[in-house]
Amino acid sequence: MGRHLARTAHSGRVGRGRRRQPGQGAMTPGHLLVAGLNLRKGLANATRRPRFLRWLIEVSPDILLIQETQSAQAANQAVIPGYRRIAGDLSLTSWARDGVAARPVGAARWYQTLEAHGRLIGNVHLSPSSGRERADQLSQLLEANKPGQELDLLAGDFNLAPRRQDGIFGDRLSTFTSGAERSAFRALLDGGGLVDVLAEGEQEFTFERQLRSQTSSFRCDLALLRQGIAERSVAAYDHSPRSSFSDHSAVLVSIPVGAGRVPARPEDDPATAVPAHTAMRRSTASPWAQWVATALAPKAAGGRVLDFGCGHGRDVRFYNESGFHAVGYDTDPMFAAALPPEGTFPVITMLFVLNTIASPKQRLAALRQATAHLDDDGVLLVATRSPQEVERQASTRSWDAVGDGYWSSRARRTFQRGIGTEELRHLGVCGGLTVSAQLPKRSWPVGASALLFRLRDAQRGRPTAGRRPAATGVLTTSMADTLF
Repeated sequence: MGRHLARTAHSGRVGRGRRRQPGQGAMTPGHLLVAGLNLRKGLANATRRPRFLRWLIEVSPDILLIQETQSAQAANQAVIPGYRRIAGDLSLTSWARDGVAARPVGAARWYQTLEAHGRLIGNVHLSPSSGRERADQLSQLLEANKPGQELDLLAGDFNLAPRRQDGIFGDRLSTFTSGAERSAFRALLDGGGLVDVLAEGEQEFTFERQLRSQTSSFRCDLALLRQGIAERSVAAYDHSPRSSFSDHSAVLVSIPVGAGRVPARPEDDPATAVPAHTAMRRSTASPWAQWVATALAPKAAGGRVLDFGCGHGRDVRFYNESGFHAVGYDTDPMFAAALPPEGTFPVITMLFVLNTIASPKQRLAALRQATAHLDDDGVLLVATRSPQEVERQASTRSWDAVGDGYWSSRARRTFQRGIGTEELRHLGVCGGLTVSAQLPKRSWPVGASALLFRLRDAQRGRPTAGRRPAATGVLTTSMADTLF
């Protein structure tokens, strides 16, 4: 961003600065996991700090954007093990995990920018007390976010409900957010080329409190992604901090680093991909199923295994022949296992499913659908084709680029995307999981990425914080069920 928010004397208003020109500096391929969270001054709190650090270990974001880090009266700046402070002091702070290249670009009292691996990221905490001030701050953000100077991600506590249904008091729509604020917010989205990526899908709230014997609920913690990046990113709310160390939900965003692909032809639409057409017919069980039957047998209480995205079901037959009680599930009606499984399982496998889905959002939705069937202390094995393998095949077989992957067969509408272990971990974190183990490389075939996940501690028991019935007159939408 050629102009950034820089501290000016006494005002904290938007100033101007310089940004790295295209081609300057190194680009690291892959994805960055960014977490934004209002800590409610809890970083130095003796009770809440240990809970926050446990959450941080499980999530392990590359970039951490914190609002209300600690009390302004604190004598010393608190530290975060494994992270270095990029910007800020006691209230608004931005951090990078050790080993992640990041630098500060600009700062104001309520806003900071940093650059990490070529992505410009903003951390924001709008005024908690004045709607007029919030509207002015939004206008300043728009002024700074001009074409050619764009933020890639703007996240934080906006202290407003961007849509009417995002603020509820009791069973009615809240009047806290003014029309002027919403107009300024829409102008920021439209004029700044930004997308409120977490406005889609099921209605969620990121902050709740009791006020005059009524529940006040807001979706005020937001992630705004630049158009063109939004469709290649994954974002999710994590409501677990609200039952542990904060009264705000966290925002989790995995953004790609590096240039994105565009469809080779205008008529190409990744949404027309048919993942079921990639299913292989095998005469023997996959090496993955053989590994599960050996290494995870003690974990499979009662021999229960779910093969999610089972395709033709060869691995399911192998499990049952080996003495397990295995169930296969695949949402595509061309397979016989299209009925949703009942109950939960100690072991779930999801083998070479995510790499055939042409939308990052649908990949996350598929992973969440599988996770919904996981025992609280169960494990989920996810394997995908690796980026190196997909790039190799794309080169030798002249695959056409589409979306964030390739057509492996344009005629059959089969899609392939190479997913590395870090991107796979990000999907898991956004889906409420953490890595249980990274499998020894000798355990899987060449050309694959694999992780063994478990539920994050706070996700066990499936908390429902963050979701409420819609207020009177509010319509909500749900994500589509058809995933492959």
